[in-house]
Amino acid sequence: MLGYRDHYVVEDGKARLILSALVTPAAITDNTPILDLVNWVSTRWRIEPKLAAGDTRYGTVANIVGLEERGIRAYLPISDFSQRTKYYPAKLFQYDSEKDHYFCPQGQFLPLTSRRNTEQVILYRAKASVCNACPLKSQCTGSKGGRHIFRSFFQELLDKAESYRQTEAYLKSMRKRSVWVEPLFGERKSFTV
Repeated sequence: MLGYRDHYVVEDGKARLILSALVTPAAITDNTPILDLVNWVSTRWRIEPKLAAGDTRYGTVANIVGLEERGIRAYLPISDFSQRTKYYPAKLFQYDSEKDHYFCPQGQFLPLTSRRNTEQVILYRAKASVCNACPLKSQCTGSKGGRHIFRSFFQELLDKAESYRQTEAYLKSMRKRSVWVEPLFGERKSFTV
């Protein structure tokens, strides 16, 4: 069966002006064309978007970084993968930016261990002997090698985007998106044969 995905860029106004529409094969994931669409809309209509809003599917590191580097606020929620495991989420670990290391919830030190350039993350790992002696190890990690934390090369931009999610402007944008953009997909489906 043939499949496709449609993508819209909608102006932030009650008129719901569609500034761009793109149809891609279903094999192209939802999040892939957002930066290209922003570039096209900016060039074609000679506008400088101030923000881009989308659902969780669009909330990737590449999209958030790409938008923020262009000076566009990335109102994109990120999936919370911490719920996929029974262990302490990374957000419970405190980062010391001056010394570039983490502390676990028990105050133990996780130094920078390596940089993974292909994954664009920095690895911080506690000593195995410290983790294995910790009374709360079963809540923190199942690894005999010690708990580790990954930090994105672009963590500052990701944190900036995260801070938007606590603002009324972000919540308003998400409400607008749900009543101005989402219905377009339903309307499109009602016209297909």
